[in-house]
Amino acid sequence: MAIGRVSGEMLEPTLERDGVDLAITGSIVSSGSSTDNNLLYFDATNNRVGIKTSLLPVTFTGTIAGTALTVTIPPLGGTKLIKVGMTLTGSGMVSGTKILSGTGTSWVVDQSQTISTATAITGTLSPNFDIAVTGLTNINNLTNTTTPDDGAFVVSGGAGVGKDLRVGGDIYTQGKKVATLDLITGPPSRRKDFSFTIPSLTTGSTYLYTAELGYAGLVYSLTVTVPVKVEVFGSAAAQTTAIAPNPYEPNPYTFIATRLSLTDSGTIYFSDGTTMKTRQYSMFANLEDPTTKNIYFKITGINEIHGGWAGSDLSVTASFTGTLSGTTLTVTSALVTGRALGVGMTLTGAGVISGTKITAGSGLSWTVDKTYSSPLTGVALTGTFLTNTLSLRYVDMAGDGGNNDVSTVSVLPAGYTGQFVFLTTSNTLYVYFGGQWRPI
Repeated sequence: MAIGRVSGEMLEPTLERDGVDLAITGSIVSSGSSTDNNLLYFDATNNRVGIKTSLLPVTFTGTIAGTALTVTIPPLGGTKLIKVGMTLTGSGMVSGTKILSGTGTSWVVDQSQTISTATAITGTLSPNFDIAVTGLTNINNLTNTTTPDDGAFVVSGGAGVGKDLRVGGDIYTQGKKVATLDLITGPPSRRKDFSFTIPSLTTGSTYLYTAELGYAGLVYSLTVTVPVKVEVFGSAAAQTTAIAPNPYEPNPYTFIATRLSLTDSGTIYFSDGTTMKTRQYSMFANLEDPTTKNIYFKITGINEIHGGWAGSDLSVTASFTGTLSGTTLTVTSALVTGRALGVGMTLTGAGVISGTKITAGSGLSWTVDKTYSSPLTGVALTGTFLTNTLSLRYVDMAGDGGNNDVSTVSVLPAGYTGQFVFLTTSNTLYVYFGGQWRPI
């Protein structure tokens, strides 16, 4: 029977016999000699288990001369129980002395000292763990983690790592992502472009859009194709509130685009032609708890007010006289009223092929996407942007922004009392505030 292989007395209920705990060993044969190693050690006395280590405090007698430790009386079980890395204590011992190398009765310690008379020395592998493993440990389960309580390896308390830590995925703390590959590889990989299409809006109506930009971003360029009012919020509650001023964000990012200023450069244009330079960059950050990667846009339509007057700074269309021949559009009069010509405009006018768009060009010479085999000369033309696109460039501060647009539906909150600015034909500037129009 297998029990016959255990020499000596039978095991006690605690796996202890004659004061010695149970050790399962394996033999390593080298140069004709055999060395036993603890593959599994059941330490019933100290309520611990050692894998490839006994993890027991070891007591022996020895002397030290300089950094040479000589064992005079080996511990019970032999000198194989003495391990490199043990912290030694004993009468006259320098505090913190550790074994650096050695075998058998000859070892090297890290503290030079003299203990000439053989004294009792205790060697401890510190700190003492309930389970200790010497050697490599590989957990083959591939289960990922979504909370601190699941995954292939779960630790209920804290974890100490004595050397480098390499992670193949993202790092979270308290449910929030704090490190990604983009964050580690540096700022160039975090510079991103983002855009979405704004639908046609009547005056005062709004379009709500949720963009997955990341927890925080430094925006250095925001551009729209057609004049609108752009507001940016850090929470969905602030985006949808109908109360003015907004109780969640009383001073949100706000940009009112004009024909002269479709890109927010921090410049304010005055009616007398003067300008004032202010902020150049803006910080967009999610303010929700728990934090999400979302940034919330509210776009307010102002086209009807401004677009109805050709001379308005916020005119949507460009009116001019031009000639179409082949795929070339030539502006025959330098006067372009309304807004400036631009790539992406759709042209209308007598004889113009439906859907003709400007694809390239500048100044007085442009290229269109339709071919005019019979030229149109000196025709009154109108160029209109049928699609309004908001584009921004930003530095993703946490390197965690998504690549996919996440849009919501266009909705006008009940009882909307938002505010926006418009310019009348008499060059009087008004602001809608507190439920009524007020001249400035």
